[in-house]
Amino acid sequence: MRLENRIAIVTGAAGGIGAASVRRFAGEGARITAVDIDTNRLECTVSIFNLDFPDSTVSHVTNVGNADDVESLVSTTVSRYGRLDIIFSNAGIMRDGSVVDLPESEWDNLFAVNVKGTFLLGKYGSPEMRIAGGGAFVITASANSFFAESDIAGYCATKGAVIQLTRAMAIDHGPENIRVNCICPGWIETPMSQP
Repeated sequence: MRLENRIAIVTGAAGGIGAASVRRFAGEGARITAVDIDTNRLECTVSIFNLDFPDSTVSHVTNVGNADDVESLVSTTVSRYGRLDIIFSNAGIMRDGSVVDLPESEWDNLFAVNVKGTFLLGKYGSPEMRIAGGGAFVITASANSFFAESDIAGYCATKGAVIQLTRAMAIDHGPENIRVNCICPGWIETPMSQP
């Protein structure tokens, strides 16, 4: 098992890419803190995973755009397991609208979840991975990091920012044996992509 005895945090874990990743991580032997803001869906997802992979996964309801929440998430995970090896910063939201149509509050929400969430996970998680001797930090960007589409200006902007944040973190933390990469999926049939 490739991730045996590794400790991971996966955000956006109540469904979609996050839930599939938790299942795969658990199947590879990791112990996971599964994170989402949707309490009911998260608890349901975690209970199913623990039937297949007993005691592999615990849930932690977290707003990734809130510093106190993310600091608590990281400290609780390290207190429970003694270390942190992997962070998958996958939580993300999408809101429709051109810059004319998108309300300012939704622009702020997009950046809070899609960009600030990764920043905060790096801020509080990277020092713990350094203590553990290194680790892997994976971020969900998007094909929209490179190619814009109509009517999702805010989403495209955040995913472009995530690419540059990934590059900057890789430069800063590579010497600490923390590998920072992002994935850039196209449209995937998940709840976020549904109208």
